[in-house]
Amino acid sequence: MYIRKINTAIVCPTKTGTHTFEKIITENYLEDDQTLFIKQFTHPTASRIKKIVHSKYGKSISNKCKFVAHIREPIDRYVSALNHRFGEDNISLDKAIDKSFITIADIVFIPQIYWLDCMYLKQELFLSQINLLRHIGFKGEVPHLNKSVPKFSIGQIKNHKYYPLIKEKYKLDYRLYKRATLQINNNMICSQKKVSV
Repeated sequence: MYIRKINTAIVCPTKTGTHTFEKIITENYLEDDQTLFIKQFTHPTASRIKKIVHSKYGKSISNKCKFVAHIREPIDRYVSALNHRFGEDNISLDKAIDKSFITIADIVFIPQIYWLDCMYLKQELFLSQINLLRHIGFKGEVPHLNKSVPKFSIGQIKNHKYYPLIKEKYKLDYRLYKRATLQINNNMICSQKKVSV
């Protein structure tokens, strides 16, 4: 998603609140300001958004475009994806995990790092939807849309024999999540220093 008014792109990996962002942005930004919702591309990557902004507004705008993303804790997101895909099915946890590994093309199980494919871009990462939305100026209530049926839990995954394999699959997401945590902590330290001066 791209908001022209603030020259900011929201990169939305699957299972990180895309439907919530879509609803809020389309309801709160006029079409003239929010001209690149990019509905024709399902969950476009950062590089794809950058190319579209470049082709529509030129190099100068695309080079100054800020990229933001909501990054979920990897196992929390994985459980959400399992529940999204298999929550209403009569399927065991073992079978659901097997399918999450076999179905490579299933977009909900692709690691988040895939969407942030331009690490050279200026990216600001957020650990919550609310903080990201406040950052872009939204002050209203944040709905929780596209909720999954809570069939499987984080505890079940962490105690499962395949847990090490799941962690390995999302190891780059863990690095990304750690980077987001460090970025937020650094921003808080900077803010506290400004207040104390």
